[in-house]
Amino acid sequence: VSYVTSTATQGSYANGSGIWNIGTLTNGATETLEITVTVDQPGDIFNTAQVSSADQPDIDSDPNNNVEDEDDQETVPLTGVVVDLALDKSVVPAAGGSVLDLELGDNIIYTIEVCNEGDYDATGVEVTDVLPPGLVYVSNDAGANFADPTITWTIGGLATGACVYMEIEATIEDTEPITNSAEITGTDQPDIDSEPDNDDPTEDDQDEVTVDVDVPPL
Repeated sequence: VSYVTSTATQGSYANGSGIWNIGTLTNGATETLEITVTVDQPGDIFNTAQVSSADQPDIDSDPNNNVEDEDDQETVPLTGVVVDLALDKSVVPAAGGSVLDLELGDNIIYTIEVCNEGDYDATGVEVTDVLPPGLVYVSNDAGANFADPTITWTIGGLATGACVYMEIEATIEDTEPITNSAEITGTDQPDIDSEPDNDDPTEDDQDEVTVDVDVPPL
C-alpha cells in the first residue's frame, strides 16, 4: 500500500517511521488515528499496529514486544483486488456481405466486446467510443449515451469470466479510410495489465478497426 493521508484526534503521526505520538492519555479516554492508503498490488495484505512505548508499565502487556496475543497489538487483513478487463472491436456491413465491399452511404455495425478475464469482479466499468469524421451515428443496442461524437457505455458491474457486448450502427459519409477506436475508460479497481483512459492502443483494454470505402471509377 501507499500512504495518502492521516488524521489524528490527538498528537501527530509520522508516515516515514509509522509512529503516532499521542502524548498523555487520560484515564478512560480514547484517541483515534485514521490512515488513508492506496492498495498497490493484489493479494493478502496485513497491517499491524501496537503500542510501542509508554512511561508507565502496562498491567497485561509489554509495549513493543510484537506479541499478537496481547491487547496492545492488533493486525488487520485486507485483500488487494485487481481486475483484468479486455476489449475487442469488430465491424461488419449492416446489410451483410463483406467489409471489403463498402460504399459511400452504406451502414456498418461495430461490435464491442468487454470481458473480465481476471479473478475478481469489476465494478464501475465504462467504455468510450468517439466516432471519427466520416461516420454518422445511427443507434446502439446497449442504451449507451450519445453526445456527438462520443458514445459512453456505462457497463457498471462485470463478474469474473463474464463478457458483455454492444453494437453501434453508423453511416459512412466519406470515401477515405475510417479508423474507429474504443477504450475502457473507467473502472473502480486497478487493472493488472492496462490503465483505463490512457489512449494506449497496445493495451488490451483498447481496440480499433479501419474500414476502406470502395470508390467506383469515374
